[in-house]
Amino acid sequence: MNKSIEFLNFYILFKKYSKHIKKKYLILVLLFVVLTIYGVFWLGGTILIIALLYLSINYLLSLIKNIFIKKLCKGIFSFLIFLFVAIGIRVFVVDIYLIPSSSMENTLYPKDVILVNKLKYGPNLPKSPYEIPWVNLYYLLQDNSKEAVTKRIWPVKR
Repeated sequence: MNKSIEFLNFYILFKKYSKHIKKKYLILVLLFVVLTIYGVFWLGGTILIIALLYLSINYLLSLIKNIFIKKLCKGIFSFLIFLFVAIGIRVFVVDIYLIPSSSMENTLYPKDVILVNKLKYGPNLPKSPYEIPWVNLYYLLQDNSKEAVTKRIWPVKR
């Protein structure tokens, strides 16, 4: 089915049921569907998980009775969410690089600053369990871990 027809069908359902559902949840689902249609499912899923986590923690914070503690917790929580989203955007979406040398002299010059779109290729999946933080602790405690660290176990996928 054509992507524009799928989007049109979703838009018709969106208009029909939008009066009964809160708009913030609807926008979240719409963003997830659009990213999924355009083939960036992993980013849509990540945004959906972060948003649901944000909404659930905000709900739990609203249950706190003491105003000072509530404001303090909301401030800390907002800062952590902002930090997490900023790091996530830098790691998975875009990054800024400074060209250090003249290796691509006719195209890029030294000291040029470029903005790299990481959505073009998707996230770089690990080549072995040693590249996954927290999981590699188990592997590194084994006896033969020194020579196994450089071994490629999984094929390269993007």
